Amino acid sequence: MEKSISIKNARENNLKNVSVEIPRDSFVVITGVSGSGKTSLAYNVLYGEAQRRFLQSLSSASKTGMINMPKPDVDMVNGLSPVISIPQKRSITNPRSSVATLTDLSSYVRMLYSVLGQAHCPVCNSVINSYSINQMVDHLMNLPEGTILQIFAPVNKIYDEDYDYLLTDLRNKGFRKVLVNGILYNMKDNIQLNEEERYSIYVAVDEVSILKDNYEILVASINRALDIGENLVKFNVLGDDIPDENIRKMINDLMGCEHNIVAGRYMPKDFSANDLSGACPTCQGLGTYKVTEPRLLIKDSKKSMKQNPFYISQFLLTDRNGAARLYSLANHYGFDIDTPYEELSENIKDVLMYGTKGERYELLRPNGERYDENKRRFVSYEGLVNYVNRFYKKSVLEGSTSKQNERLFVDRLCPDCKGKKIKRSRLLVKIDNVDIYTFGCLNITELKNFLQNMYIPESKKGSVQQLLAELSLKLNALIEIGLEYLNLGRSANSLSGGETQRIRLSTQIGLDLMGMIYILDEPSIGLHARDTYRIIGALKRLKEAGNTVIVVEHDMDIIKTADYIIEIGPGAGIHGGEIVATGNIHEIQQGNSLLGKYLNDIKGIRLPKKRRQGSGKSIIIKGAKENNLKDINVNIPLHTLICVTGVSGSGKSSIVNEVLYKAIISKTHDTRVLPGCYDSIEGIENISDIRNIDQTPIGRSSRSNVATYLGIYDSIRNLYANTEEAKSKGYNNTYFSFNTTEGRCENCNGEGRIVMELQFVQDITTVCPVCKGQRYKSEILSVKYSGKNIAEVLDLTVEEALGFFKDVNGIYRKIKVLNKLGLGYLKLGQSSSSLSGGEAQRIKLGKELGKLKKKKDNLYLLDEPTTGLHLDDIEKLILALDELVNQGNTVLVIEHNLDLIKVADYIIDLGPGAGEKGGKLVAEGSPEEIIENNDSYTSKYLKEYLL
Repeated sequence: MEKSISIKNARENNLKNVSVEIPRDSFVVITGVSGSGKTSLAYNVLYGEAQRRFLQSLSSASKTGMINMPKPDVDMVNGLSPVISIPQKRSITNPRSSVATLTDLSSYVRMLYSVLGQAHCPVCNSVINSYSINQMVDHLMNLPEGTILQIFAPVNKIYDEDYDYLLTDLRNKGFRKVLVNGILYNMKDNIQLNEEERYSIYVAVDEVSILKDNYEILVASINRALDIGENLVKFNVLGDDIPDENIRKMINDLMGCEHNIVAGRYMPKDFSANDLSGACPTCQGLGTYKVTEPRLLIKDSKKSMKQNPFYISQFLLTDRNGAARLYSLANHYGFDIDTPYEELSENIKDVLMYGTKGERYELLRPNGERYDENKRRFVSYEGLVNYVNRFYKKSVLEGSTSKQNERLFVDRLCPDCKGKKIKRSRLLVKIDNVDIYTFGCLNITELKNFLQNMYIPESKKGSVQQLLAELSLKLNALIEIGLEYLNLGRSANSLSGGETQRIRLSTQIGLDLMGMIYILDEPSIGLHARDTYRIIGALKRLKEAGNTVIVVEHDMDIIKTADYIIEIGPGAGIHGGEIVATGNIHEIQQGNSLLGKYLNDIKGIRLPKKRRQGSGKSIIIKGAKENNLKDINVNIPLHTLICVTGVSGSGKSSIVNEVLYKAIISKTHDTRVLPGCYDSIEGIENISDIRNIDQTPIGRSSRSNVATYLGIYDSIRNLYANTEEAKSKGYNNTYFSFNTTEGRCENCNGEGRIVMELQFVQDITTVCPVCKGQRYKSEILSVKYSGKNIAEVLDLTVEEALGFFKDVNGIYRKIKVLNKLGLGYLKLGQSSSSLSGGEAQRIKLGKELGKLKKKKDNLYLLDEPTTGLHLDDIEKLILALDELVNQGNTVLVIEHNLDLIKVADYIIDLGPGAGEKGGKLVAEGSPEEIIENNDSYTSKYLKEYLL
């Protein structure tokens, strides 16, 4: 086997005929300033060529219909073996994805509960037996011949359905009897139930005589009952001539519960929120539910009920049913339909919005007159809110929701499952009195301890031995990688890019592969200095297993532990793309590269001469209790640069994003936003607005790019539309858009690329053979402005565009800020989907800085803005943040990077640990005050940067 991976004359993107030898079976770091060409070398050349060769190795039949993947622009790559890429981009938007699904632990956990889980009675919560259908029937056939067996299935009403709706639904399905709180009713009876009370309801599925010939009938009836009762069934035995004690003994042997309820066998899918058999029927397994509220339905509260004050109404006088309902309610509750809605009493508003709650009123004619005595009817009303919620739920199930009506709804915790995502009946299945939801709420360390100490019946030890071994292996990998504070139920879209990458890394550690090449993009993202050693240990373990580990990284601790370092530069974009230094850490220190200068302290980020004291005003959060926060009070001094610090999982995002940001947005912009748990926030009046400059993509499609986000795309199109050539051909600005049929290439629909979806491997993307990736029709590209067509302009880097648009002030001003932030290497037409989280965040910051009229007293929130930045770029970022503060704003940053933390005016340090061991305010004050606190992990590592 080759001792190194040899790359000869790589020219991808800005690489300038790069040739380099990468030692195999080593831990290699590729570093350099942002845009220098690190990703081009690691991903475009190494990973791209490995993927191409893999596809070439497939059989001809497998490659049928595949478009050939283009070879990277490189002369030769030798010494390749299979490559696994573990990127850090936040690409998970599916609300159903969780830590459990990312780690593949979900299938193991569901299987564990299907094998070891004990069902509990929904009435008394005692343990009940679980059998297959045939086992139940075999047991029941031991009853005296001729015994009549009643088979019931438990049913429950769900949110936005009343008891009348439930009983009507059962009646329509052909059921004749129902058992309510132990009383058997005929469906023809007038069954009146109070909506405010909870009842134990069982529908009678069948009555079967215990006869040998009825075996199959009994199987079918129990099967149907289990289907209706969500795997629970209730039996009643009839027969006066059968001794009670015998029946009681046989039934107790079968049930194990005095309520005669038994469970069927559970399958792993029964515990999945992504399967109909396990998902909560109200929220479909999402844990959240869109509901409307009275304030969202009111269009004009000054209008009367007669004039219709609602967006959606059940009281329109032009509708026979609506008119009858309005006159009937007004007559029964004594209100005037000409009274403005805002002047109605709270009791009447409650009736209109939430219904009569079971109370019945006389139904009048649509003109308000009474029916004849023999035609009088009394009905109840569900309420406008309940009607709209039910209508929306039905439209979701039918796939006919309207975007226009989305504004009438807000996301709330599911009222049925309370955010637990699965059916309530599934939560009755427990292991050591722990249901599957509670199991998913335990952090990884607690989970490991639970599995080690839980009781396993002797008869089932063989069934779960291998299962527990696999679970233990995966949990250990997560702990090793520093993610012990996570829980399996945590939503994947709430994870940082770094956390997602480390989860994927943990799955690779558990596979024990060898001879592979692993390529990782900044695995240190989101890690506190305390935890960096863990990621280093995981990377070294991969190397020691016989793999080559290549990491694109800026973290000095990781760089210093690498076996081999490749520095690309010296600058970004056209100023980079060259190998400026290679070797181990000592060889780099002896050189004169940018990294060498930082290692030797020739260059570095210096401490500020004076720290800002702020305006004297503050925002004060009191009693923050969201997630793991321990009822803390936090002071945010305005007109300063503030860093919120602490180990991963200490509660930083909870206090900043869930409490502070959402609380202010809810109070000042959108009342539909539900903030995290807190007591009060004081001082909101001291800011003019709040801006969250996060790392979410600047656009959700490949058609969104840097130019469209900055708002200069339309200006560029107008420049082309105003050329003489465009005017002579009748081209307006619509023709210069790759999103319209007038301008786009029809072969790729303006994408510039053709994506081929593959079933088991990553999709293949190739350049459109018609437009050659330029996205436009050839006739549009014939129009030139200053010697370039529009595709060539969009292919300019920000730095190149500065010269091209130096006389177009509106464009020049906006892109100049990006260049100052170190983003000069980005192309104007670069797809937003190709940008890292850090690049997207800096583009948003640049847009703020580039505004002509900037308000003062804004509060800017940033989450790890140093992501993906070299120390040289961090220095530029600090200058930009200082500019915002000096203009009279407040900048609050969640950060782990000590070079940024040390220049902050004020630090809020949370911890001391992660998860339940965190959530406390450990220290607050200036950096100099923080390092005096011995309880702070941040203090321990910050001292080295201040002293």
